[in-house]
Amino acid sequence: MSATVFGTAKFGIASEASSTGLFAANINYNGTSEVAYSPNHVGQDVGMSIYNESIDVTLDGVVAVKGAGFVVGIADAVTLANTTVDSLTVTTDILKVTPVANASVIVTQSSLKRSNTGFEMGDLTCVYKPGIDATATYTAS
Repeated sequence: MSATVFGTAKFGIASEASSTGLFAANINYNGTSEVAYSPNHVGQDVGMSIYNESIDVTLDGVVAVKGAGFVVGIADAVTLANTTVDSLTVTTDILKVTPVANASVIVTQSSLKRSNTGFEMGDLTCVYKPGIDATATYTAS
């Protein structure tokens, strides 16, 4: 059932009927970086460098396809298909950097919850590094 929203604030996550992973119930974007300071001769910081920007992405929801299950794994690149047009640029809006071609949200943790009285649920923890081309993979052996 759709929600009735009063006012102009953004509410909810758009439904994605063609989803093959999760119907996302919650998505969180947390921008992070490292910081180095440059002190003067008396120890007062007079400069700083912000570098190694990234976004930690966490999401959870109901597994979308009964039978197909939750097929995403560690190190998979995921598409957040059921974010809205307004939030598709959230990665560049938060970081204010231009990503390399094929920068992607990469899964670092995955969990699946099953219950005999509820729907199959999945949780993903991911990272977005704007300087990493996610198509250039290498498997160490």
